Amino acid sequence: MLFFVFDCGANPEADAGVRAAAFNAVEELDGWLAQRAGREGDKAWRGHCAFARLRIERMRDDPASLEEIAPVQPPPGAPIGTTY
Repeated sequence: MLFFVFDCGANPEADAGVRAAAFNAVEELDGWLAQRAGREGDKAWRGHCAFARLRIERMRDDPASLEEIAPVQPPPGAPIGTTY
């Protein structure tokens, strides 16, 4: 999800209001992650928070690096437990 917000905020074809909202969402998320990581007792959760904050920092420092971040594609087929 984070990568989609990055893409939305960095898309030069997106409306300025949309880009601003995406940027604000990333800033709010970074603040939340900083608070959460400091209080979190689970090491795995702290790691996820730290990794997300690292990605946010990289996006701020070099928005062009977004092209290097390719989300993993889900495997083919319906998700487990999904029936149609």
